[in-house]
Amino acid sequence: MLTNEAPRLVDENYLEESLNYFTLQPNPATDEVMISVSDFSETSFMEVYDLIGTRITTIPVSSNEIPFNVSDFSSGVYFFQLKDGEEVLETKKLVVGD
Repeated sequence: MLTNEAPRLVDENYLEESLNYFTLQPNPATDEVMISVSDFSETSFMEVYDLIGTRITTIPVSSNEIPFNVSDFSSGVYFFQLKDGEEVLETKKLVVGD
């Protein structure tokens, strides 16, 4: 079940030492970001949150490479969370700028 709960925010060191289930390139981004997922299942999906924890969108994960348009996003910091069912596998931040 999807909810509007805020993501579990983690400190910057944890983000840098994460397990690399996925990458976001380029970062920072202005138009499109490529989400590269190392492994996924039929229950995998990604949620995108803004800096205050509001869920912006949910992205189905059905391939290893997912182009994602951020050109309509306001400049700022966003958190991408890869989930498998209810389990959070990894969270990474993306900076979106003009």
